[in-house]
Amino acid sequence: MISVIIPSRNERFLPHTIHGLLDRARGEVEVIAILDGDQKEPKLRKDPRIRILRHSKPLGMRACTNDGVAVAQGEHLMKCDAHCIFDYGYDQKLVESCEEHTLVIPRRYAIDGTRWVVNGARGPVDYEHFNWPFYKEGHIGLYTIPWQERRNERYSEEEYRVDDQMAFQGSCWLTSAEHFRDVIGRLDEEYFGMWAGEPQEMGLKTWLSGGRVVVNKRTWYAHLHKGRRWKAYSKNRGDIAVGMARVVDYWMNDQWEGRKHDFDWLVEKFWPIPTWPENWKDRTVPDWEEVLRVNAGQSAAGRDSK
Repeated sequence: MISVIIPSRNERFLPHTIHGLLDRARGEVEVIAILDGDQKEPKLRKDPRIRILRHSKPLGMRACTNDGVAVAQGEHLMKCDAHCIFDYGYDQKLVESCEEHTLVIPRRYAIDGTRWVVNGARGPVDYEHFNWPFYKEGHIGLYTIPWQERRNERYSEEEYRVDDQMAFQGSCWLTSAEHFRDVIGRLDEEYFGMWAGEPQEMGLKTWLSGGRVVVNKRTWYAHLHKGRRWKAYSKNRGDIAVGMARVVDYWMNDQWEGRKHDFDWLVEKFWPIPTWPENWKDRTVPDWEEVLRVNAGQSAAGRDSK
C-alpha cells in the first residue's frame, strides 16, 4: 500500500487532488491530508481511504510531512502538494521503479488552474539541477532549476525512461517507508525551519547515503504554480533566507554525519552543470552566518505567496 501525505493550508483544490489520487490509483492507497491551522473543512466524499489530521496553528510543510509519516500504514510513502493531477496508475508505475533506498520523482507538467486540466502545451519537466549558489547577486541559495538541455538530450530514449535525477522541486516524491525511516529519519524542522530546503534534504540524504534519486518518465503528475492568484500558504521570506543560508552551509560543507559521499561527489557525478563555473572547487563555501548576511535583504522582505 502507498500512503499519500498532503500538507494543506486553505487549499481550494485539495478535494480535487484527493479524489484524483483515489480515482486514478490502480493499487491500494490511503490519503493522509494534514489541515495546517484553522481553515474551512474541505468538501470530501466519504471514503475510508481518506484520513484527516489537524494542526490548531500552522506549523509548515516539514511538520505536516513528519506527522503524516508518523501515522502512515503503507510500505511506500508519497508526498504531494494539495494542488496536483495524476496519471492513471501512477501508484503502480512509481512503485515499480522504487528499488531499495531510492527516491522516485514522476515527470511533471503544469496545470491550467482556471479549468483544472493539464497544460500540455508547456511540456514536461523531466530533469532539474542545483544552481551554483552564488550565481544570483545579492542572494545565496542551493535552489533547483529545470535542466532543459538534459531533458532534450534524453527525451525519447528508452534507456532513460527511469533516469538519475540530481535535484527536484519537492511537490511530489515517493520512497519506501524503510528508506524514510532508516535514512531520512525525520525532516529537520528545528534547523532548516518550516519551509526551506525540503527537497534538498530528501534528495541529498538519499544520494549522499549511497542511495539513488530517479525521475520516472513512464508516469507523470501536474502541479499548479499558484502565485498570488491561487494563494493558500504564505511564507515569511526572512525565514526562507535563513533556511536557505543554512542549506548551503550544511550540505556544501559536508555537515551531515550520515553521508557516505561528500557533496563534491554529487557535483562530479552530474558534471557539467548549468550555472556552475569550471573553478567551483576553488571557491570556499562560507558558513551560514556569512551567507545569511548576504541574504539579509530578503530577511525583512515580509511575506510572499508560495
